Parts: sequence; structure tokens; C-alpha cells
Amino acid sequence: MSKGKINIYTCPGCHGETVTIDRDEGVTPFFLRCRCTDGCAALAQSACYRPRHGHGPPAWEWYAPDAEERAKAGPAMRDHAEMGGLFIRRIDAVSSGGTSGPSGER
Repeated sequence: MSKGKINIYTCPGCHGETVTIDRDEGVTPFFLRCRCTDGCAALAQSACYRPRHGHGPPAWEWYAPDAEERAKAGPAMRDHAEMGGLFIRRIDAVSSGGTSGPSGER
């Protein structure tokens, strides 16, 4: 999608919402492992960049991984990145100087 766009993933299990922002141009998945509730194993579904009004600020960001991150990722994630796929990380991990690692799993 487009850099700077906000999306929401809604979980059918816990009904939580994961708000994301695209930091780079690239491809993001339609389904995403729930990140709202510890222990929830459901797959959240994308709103296809049509977020409703009243959502909170994004807590997660999609970004283009660098060569080192791609090398550390598993084969499926490396293939995903090579085809223009973005990885996901918590925004607070970035501002604190840490990284969440290549967690673009679906």
C-alpha cells in the first residue's frame, strides 16, 4: 500500500483491533496474527485501508527490512521481503532504540 497509510486489523477471537501504519512502500498481509490479547491465537483481518473514525493511534508499523533483517528471517519471510513485502514491529520498540525482530508472520 502507500507510505503513511493507516490500517486496522480486527480479531474475530478477542474483538481487539491492531492499528498499523505503513512507514515504507510495500505489501502487507490481509491476515495478521492477533497482537491485542496475550494467548489469542486468532487471525485478525485487514480493513483494507478503510479504517473507521475514532480508532486510536497506530501501535505497530510496517517497514521495509534491511539486508541484515532479511538474512536473519526464515525462508518464508525472506521470500516475502524479496517480493516487496513489509515486516511489522511495535512503534515503541523503534522509539526506544530496540527492534522487535522480523515479525512479519501472518
